[in-house]
Amino acid sequence: MEGEGTEPDGLSDHMEVDGSSGSWRSGMSENPEGISKLAQAYIYESKKNPVSLVVEYTQRSGMQIKFNCVEKVDERGFQVSAVIDGLNQTGLLCPSKREAKLSCCLFIIDYLIQQGRIQMPVSHGGSNERRNTAAKMQKEMVNQESEVMDATEDRYWSSGSVENHENISKSALAYISESGKNPVSLVMEYMQRVGVQVVFDKCIDKGGFQVSTVVDGVRWSGVVCSSKREAKVSCCRVVIDYLIRQGKIRTRSSCEGGIQLKNSIFEQMESALYSCFDYECSSNSELKASEKVIAGIFMVDAVAAECHLISWATGNKCVQGSALCTNGCTVNDSHAEVLCRRGLLRFLYQQLEVYLRDEQKSIFRKVMGRLTLRPSLTFHLFISTAPCGDGRIFSFSSEDVASGSAHRPEVDKNKGALRTKIECGEGTVPIPGDVHMQTMDGIFGGERLRTMSCSDKILKWNSLGIQGCLLTAFMRPVYLCTLTIGQLFHYGHLSRSVCCRLGDSLKLPLPFKLNHPYLASCTALSSHRAVSRSPTLAVNWNISDGTVEVLNALTGRVNRTGEVSRLCKRAMYECFEAVESKVRRTSADALTDETYLNKKERCKDYINARDCFLKALESNGYGRWLKKPDEEKMFTLNH
Repeated sequence: MEGEGTEPDGLSDHMEVDGSSGSWRSGMSENPEGISKLAQAYIYESKKNPVSLVVEYTQRSGMQIKFNCVEKVDERGFQVSAVIDGLNQTGLLCPSKREAKLSCCLFIIDYLIQQGRIQMPVSHGGSNERRNTAAKMQKEMVNQESEVMDATEDRYWSSGSVENHENISKSALAYISESGKNPVSLVMEYMQRVGVQVVFDKCIDKGGFQVSTVVDGVRWSGVVCSSKREAKVSCCRVVIDYLIRQGKIRTRSSCEGGIQLKNSIFEQMESALYSCFDYECSSNSELKASEKVIAGIFMVDAVAAECHLISWATGNKCVQGSALCTNGCTVNDSHAEVLCRRGLLRFLYQQLEVYLRDEQKSIFRKVMGRLTLRPSLTFHLFISTAPCGDGRIFSFSSEDVASGSAHRPEVDKNKGALRTKIECGEGTVPIPGDVHMQTMDGIFGGERLRTMSCSDKILKWNSLGIQGCLLTAFMRPVYLCTLTIGQLFHYGHLSRSVCCRLGDSLKLPLPFKLNHPYLASCTALSSHRAVSRSPTLAVNWNISDGTVEVLNALTGRVNRTGEVSRLCKRAMYECFEAVESKVRRTSADALTDETYLNKKERCKDYINARDCFLKALESNGYGRWLKKPDEEKMFTLNH
């Protein structure tokens, strides 16, 4: 249970958001593996990565070593083992494969030293001197640049100084750490891409070495270091920081690691979102074709003054009727804001898993028997253009009005009606009065597949919460704090479409409410990135999975391979069952005989609120909500 006075001081210090870790040796002073002081001293004096030490030893001795990495899905980590002398040496459970391999090698080095297979240098023959060396290492290791030598190219990488002597930004620190490369290599690679030759100038003074170089006509110098190599690294760290600040290096890490909220939060969100998208496009040009609409959901920590990108997506198409299925394996709606929200759901499920392991590291806390979002945290949605449907059809150009929370909806009898998206096309159409339901045989027989517009779906999120139905089995509703639009922002039409068209007529049971998010416009980047092509590709990313997934919107499956998407109903049901089996302390297999539809119907509080929402739409004359055929949800995980 949550203890008193345990609110987080900062997201990076208290919560497991993306499971990532910093430099490989930031935890050496804690010695979690419990290796001997001799082993610690040997590693420290070698100035090499433990993995390199093990590989070098096996090469010298003619041994062959094979590392076996196992992903612990339930514990969300990796564990690496290797056989030495017939004995299995297994490292600790770590959040990344690299850290897991390093942990395994620490055990191997400790074992080899204990067996006398690795000899300490002669200068460290005395036990007192060895203890002093180990103690010195414990004190200084956190503050030194950890180097891994590449024997063939005489290159190394540095994971970054915890002290950050150069005072570079968090974005630069995260970029260097996640690249796994030496800052010198990163600078050289960038200069090669832009066709610029870089020259490093060295100077020597009484304090040590200092390196500088000229970039964009400005000389950048690192701090004074004890060696030429460290001085060159320091200089390159400063250069990388400059390039990131100038937007010349696009980095996803600046979003995941937290954006310092100094300027407009909406400008920060827009910039971070496009930076992340451009970062992915740099390694996969195919993604660029999906940019017509892009959306992102951010989580703001008011205490730490940081903003974390949780999920983003692109796309503006829906599945074609012939691809609809009854096993939950297709993604029906590949519009950016819809995919983006489904990515958020994966993050929420992951945070439930974190809560079950360690309540203090989760974004949730328990209040009156139900999980709720910590009060310092809020969610924010950015969309590059007005959501399709009622929020866009009357917005022919962006309106230059101030953002705000006091909504001024434009309401008349011709506005506010529910609309559906055009199958395999763009735009929305009103729902015909004679269409009350959709059937599988009708759709397969050629009837148009109708999917509710994004404006209508956001209205639903503002009424019932962005967490959807199944998650209410564990938590209270979660609502958007702000909604930011790039192009085609019109205050009156937007506020009407996403919340105000229901107003006082919507009577929801507690804890549900009609949420009125702060509405904002931000066109600094969106207006300059107009894309005329209408893509069939849709891209999604979320902080829990950490990888990009490219979908074919018309088939609702992964592009080219036809694999099942992590955002489909079936995948979400699997996430739910994984959490429920731990909460109920039952086998997951015992729960999967129940259909997805029945499981949702069991969330009575949400279903009651949903019925009130649908009734209010009809009573106000906005039309009837068209859902997909029930057969589409009547699947189990056993079949």
